[in-house]
Amino acid sequence: MWEIALKLSLKKLQLHVEFNRLSTALTGNKIDILPLTFEHLIHLSELKFNHRDPFGRILVCQAIVEDLTIITGDEHIKLYPVKIL
Repeated sequence: MWEIALKLSLKKLQLHVEFNRLSTALTGNKIDILPLTFEHLIHLSELKFNHRDPFGRILVCQAIVEDLTIITGDEHIKLYPVKIL
């Protein structure tokens, strides 16, 4: 959501719904927002720089710490020890 908010403010993204209504849409589709924790940031401080995108790096750390799968085609993310779909 952080990256979506940033892209909207930079006019690099358009949505068919207002940003402030996304929470309702996510809840209605049983999608939870994963909070960014200090444990994720500890992992981030130790993460190799295979990927320079800060949003991608945060997602990798969250996936590793929370044992989650990332859905991506990003070749840089595939360099990390994370499950990818």
